[in-house]
Amino acid sequence: MGKKIKQVKTETQRKAEVDHILHQFNEFGIPMEHEGVQKFMKIAKDFEAHGYAASGVVKLVGVQRDILYVFSQQLHITSNITLRYNAFT
Repeated sequence: MGKKIKQVKTETQRKAEVDHILHQFNEFGIPMEHEGVQKFMKIAKDFEAHGYAASGVVKLVGVQRDILYVFSQQLHITSNITLRYNAFT
């Protein structure tokens, strides 16, 4: 028996996920010029262009929010973000 081959997302599928996430993010009303937002955008664009899977937290200092993100190459996992309240940032 051979190993099961994992199916990964195509660049088109990754682009669609990132576009959806960025559309959601724009609705939050946080300025795109914010340093934390710029860091998040780089992670999102690296996933879209190169398929680099990533997950983690980006603190939005001064806005009292954190971005929790998951960018997955696996077809059965949908990439997503959550904007979490954090009184200490």
